[in-house]
Amino acid sequence: MVLKNLLQPEIQDFIFEHQNDNPTDLMLQSSKYPNWPMREIAAQIQARQKAKNKLPSEFLQKNILLKPLSVEQCSSQETASYKSKLIAGKTLLDLTGGLGIDTFFFAQVFEKVIYNEIQEELFEMVRHNYRSFGIENVFFFQKSAEDLLKETDWADVIYLDPARRDEQARKVFQLRDCSPNVLEMTPLLLQKSTQILLKLSPMLDIAQGIQAFHQKNVQVQKVWVLALHNEVKELLFLICTKKIKEPEIIAVNLEKNQTNDFPYKPSEEENAEIPYRLPETDDLLIEPNRAIMKAGAFKIFADRYDLYKLHPNSHLYLTNLENFAKQLKSDFSGMLQASRVFKIQAVSKYHKKEIQAYLPQKKANITARNFPESVAHIRRKLELKEGGSKYLFATTTLERNLVILVCEPISNPPNPNIN
Repeated sequence: MVLKNLLQPEIQDFIFEHQNDNPTDLMLQSSKYPNWPMREIAAQIQARQKAKNKLPSEFLQKNILLKPLSVEQCSSQETASYKSKLIAGKTLLDLTGGLGIDTFFFAQVFEKVIYNEIQEELFEMVRHNYRSFGIENVFFFQKSAEDLLKETDWADVIYLDPARRDEQARKVFQLRDCSPNVLEMTPLLLQKSTQILLKLSPMLDIAQGIQAFHQKNVQVQKVWVLALHNEVKELLFLICTKKIKEPEIIAVNLEKNQTNDFPYKPSEEENAEIPYRLPETDDLLIEPNRAIMKAGAFKIFADRYDLYKLHPNSHLYLTNLENFAKQLKSDFSGMLQASRVFKIQAVSKYHKKEIQAYLPQKKANITARNFPESVAHIRRKLELKEGGSKYLFATTTLERNLVILVCEPISNPPNPNIN
């Protein structure tokens, strides 16, 4: 009944006209609209504001219904579009459809997509939205993922995004704690399809996740670490019946008009031999894109770009201008360009007076890497405010000395002549 009321033309006009207003202020005016479900109307407006820069424009049209929590938890249009190109076939089964963003992009590349969602209200919302979109190759089911899977004969691809909240609505990320439990479902999943794509929490330890499936005699073929604008959003595990020696791990960073990817095998990381050295003034300091960090490509990143590492556990890298320009020129993956680059202006001891000499405004952006104290503690000890143009990296050198690297960011370093 609530959904039906929300679709009344006058209420839809109100939502559309007030979609940029403060939902709390609108609730305070609810006495003006005694017969309207103002709490639900305010929730629709809040959801639209969350969706504005996250979802395709189709989801912001009039007569489209959204839920704030579902918007917060769903894939962004960038990540959904990217993952739709990772798998292929005619039929895809989305067992945990949610708000239908992934389904929306899967429907553009598959002939038939089956959407399933166990929550009745969300199911009704999404089915209504898709009818408004005029999308005809998506078919809707409201069942548990387990029940629909048992009834399914075959799908070229099965996609799952398990719920990552427990019965008390607390966030969880371990495979065994998510719903449905994909570890327990895997044998049946592989009877119904040769390609299983799982969207998992960015908090999950990749090696532990691979090992958990291995203990079920299931191989993970690929793992994508998917970052958007240098923020890791999700992990994607591809499970299939194909026999492989080891999985491929791909660190991905999505930007507005560019996709950077860095594939590697765990054995490459294990066998990479890289040099270490102490930081010096005028060095370039490389802080890898967070997709690289989450993927665990610590040594192979240095090996491919001919970089020095400060310490085995620091995950900060050194190079000079000439080598950086050379590597940038041949960087087909773009992951070096997607990393943050700084010029070291000073290598300081962890002393307040020494560091403040480089910071006349007593302001800096602070990062701690392999350092025994937190950023908050460092800031208090050095008596520095947040912000400014300077960046401090608190880290440990190969000689186990605590140092502060005083840096300035550079986005486009001068390109020296390279033959």
